[in-house]
Amino acid sequence: MADLKGLFERLGFSGVQTYLQSGNVVFSGSASSNGHAGMIEKAIHEDFGHEVSVFVFQKSGFLKVAESNPLLEEDGVDVGCLHVTFLHEAIAAREIPLQEGEMAVLSLGHYFLYCPNGYGRTKITNSYFERVLKQSVTTRNWKTVQALKRMLEE
Repeated sequence: MADLKGLFERLGFSGVQTYLQSGNVVFSGSASSNGHAGMIEKAIHEDFGHEVSVFVFQKSGFLKVAESNPLLEEDGVDVGCLHVTFLHEAIAAREIPLQEGEMAVLSLGHYFLYCPNGYGRTKITNSYFERVLKQSVTTRNWKTVQALKRMLEE
């Protein structure tokens, strides 16, 4: 993560912070983030040899997601089983094949998931969403989303 932090700093970003070994980075940049994802993807490929999809969120948009999980309102929800699947492109809601006890809600352009049997056992993984939606996605557990929220609020 120190190497990843250094890459972001070399790209001219400030206030660069990383979260654990998760690949999540909080940083400040220019007001327009439109070109940031492509620039970061290219730099990661050049420096580390990895081809990855990078998701860049404006602070206000990420905080809105981190403060608006509709599944928190459900009775008996174990917060440790919550996840958010972030989508690159907006979609219309569609039926998701859920296993017993699972929930999936499309809100704010992303899927909020509840996987009581564990994310490792669900069928609604990144691979599922990428295959069905024909776009890159990334999923973070609710603990990570909340940690990133705290970093953004510092």
